[in-house]
Amino acid sequence: MEIRLDAEFRQRAIELAQLSLPFRFLICTNNRAYALALATHFAIDSLVDSERLVGICTTQAEALNHVSEFGSDLLVMVSELLDDGSGVELIGKLRQCQDPPLTLLNLKSTRRQSIREAIDSGADAILTYAGMGPALLNQALGAIQQKQRFIDPICLHLLETEKSELTVELTAREVEILRLVTQGMTNREISARLYIAETTARGHVQSIIQKLQVRDRTSAAAEGLRQGYVQ
Repeated sequence: MEIRLDAEFRQRAIELAQLSLPFRFLICTNNRAYALALATHFAIDSLVDSERLVGICTTQAEALNHVSEFGSDLLVMVSELLDDGSGVELIGKLRQCQDPPLTLLNLKSTRRQSIREAIDSGADAILTYAGMGPALLNQALGAIQQKQRFIDPICLHLLETEKSELTVELTAREVEILRLVTQGMTNREISARLYIAETTARGHVQSIIQKLQVRDRTSAAAEGLRQGYVQ
């Protein structure tokens, strides 16, 4: 995706800085390049008060520690993947805090199951990597200020077209097993890891192969990577 630093982009950036004024930010991501870029932006942008960035972290534990200090006076921007687990899982934990912060979840995957899990998490705003940009982020922050939930139009479109398509998504258990298949594990090793019968593991693998419409385990692993089931 090419980003043009033209007059429209700069105007969007100014609007974004203005919309950001009511918030203090905590960034939680496993993407260190992204985190560094954000930290640099807050440090050098004359339109942004650097003190409003309270921290950048890569784990759930670090994020929860920050929230216990700042409480609801915080907008936590969470990536889908963290060093110690899922960003969606972190959103759920943040909502259980005594003084829960506002949350914005950034989805890398556009699988419908991931989108549904993100919506069920209760995040105040959900954006995709594909749709991320100053204009959409402005809309999300504006909605949050109005105490309205914001969901990326890409997510809504994918859910609306779900019923018209014949593709069958993997269950959460099948995704878990597919990740182990991608690591090269045999059915016996999978059964030992997940404490299930080897025949059960074999049945799950066969179901995965059928749903992904591939011939074998190796092809299933490759297709799982292509479709975003495995990161």
